[in-house]
Amino acid sequence: MVWRAHAGLGSLAIAGRLLGWFFRFPPDLLRFMWRYSAIWKRHFHRTRPQQFLDLVAAAAGNGLMPRDYYRCDIATKKRKASFFDVIPYQLYATPLEALSHQPGSREDLERTRDKAAFYAFCAGKGLPVPTVYGLIRCSTDSAETGLLPPGDFLVKPARGGQGKGIAIWRHELETGKWSSRGRTYAAGSLLRHLGKQAAATPGGFVLQEVLENGQEIRPFAPFALSTFRIVTMLDESSEPTVVVGQFRTATMADSPVDNFHAGGCLFHIDLATGLFGKGERGDYSENPKTIEQHPATGNQISGVPVPRLDEILSLALRAHRVVPALTCIGWDVAVTTRGPVLIEANVPPGLQPTQQVQVGGFVRTRFMRLLAHQCRRWIEENEPAGSRFRVGADRTDW
Repeated sequence: MVWRAHAGLGSLAIAGRLLGWFFRFPPDLLRFMWRYSAIWKRHFHRTRPQQFLDLVAAAAGNGLMPRDYYRCDIATKKRKASFFDVIPYQLYATPLEALSHQPGSREDLERTRDKAAFYAFCAGKGLPVPTVYGLIRCSTDSAETGLLPPGDFLVKPARGGQGKGIAIWRHELETGKWSSRGRTYAAGSLLRHLGKQAAATPGGFVLQEVLENGQEIRPFAPFALSTFRIVTMLDESSEPTVVVGQFRTATMADSPVDNFHAGGCLFHIDLATGLFGKGERGDYSENPKTIEQHPATGNQISGVPVPRLDEILSLALRAHRVVPALTCIGWDVAVTTRGPVLIEANVPPGLQPTQQVQVGGFVRTRFMRLLAHQCRRWIEENEPAGSRFRVGADRTDW
């Protein structure tokens, strides 16, 4: 499927990619073993020779790079069958990208990748989204102060992810200025500052309301707005179904986002029981331990019922139904003071090896079974009869 889906992916391109992999793997192996092998030996009782063999097996078996091995717990599997249940992001993301770029899905895909367009579209469909105050795409005249709301606001790149580029500007009633991370500007100066940044940012900046965690979620989310990552995928009947549920919460009071990549932590959600599962922090490589409480407050999270889970899942399914051409979407849903709200849509959802730990890897999950179904359907529809790429083809003459 990957071979056929990408134009120009011929023999020379494949050879170049493989050569690049061989040139990257040995230095990465040495670098990551130097950095983490002592930690892994202490926590997982894997000697350095055993780790070396693990790394080679993981790379040969399913394409995991050394950084992937040291971001999850597969060292405990000791190269048994479950050792290969954790997969690299590219292994599932590439076919999902191909499925998302079919002619009938490109319009829906573009809606999810431009946050301003996404909010406008969802609001028109009656779905709850943050209030948008404005959009800055280029350097702005400082006289256009009407672009700024009269109170606090959040600014984020219209295109982008992982919480990068997000800032909250707090309005000071006494001075009429806005402050963020030690910087303070009057309206005109702030517009010039944002305009310069927007001019260098693809899609510019979205200015939107600052949402707060709802009362029922605050014991688990005392700081920045926390989001639930709900992954929905089209099933065998082309109806959206929930396949993954996760909860993210910030661990530092001054962090504007809850993202794993920004130092937050992530907890699995057991969709069958409706309870929070165990979690891990973004620094798993340095501190490979699962957690059950919030790292900053000590409040219990694992084993506690997820507040308003039915509403969260229902909102994700409703949202997927308005973009039905997309196979798989990772929805970020926040439980705010005005109820569940859609924050973002991610295609494909970024579920790195560390984020697969608490679901036991993806290989034996509903996620991968449905992905296999959708890939097979794609191949059957796009490959001519007799093609060696069709499922069940005779490959003995390769």
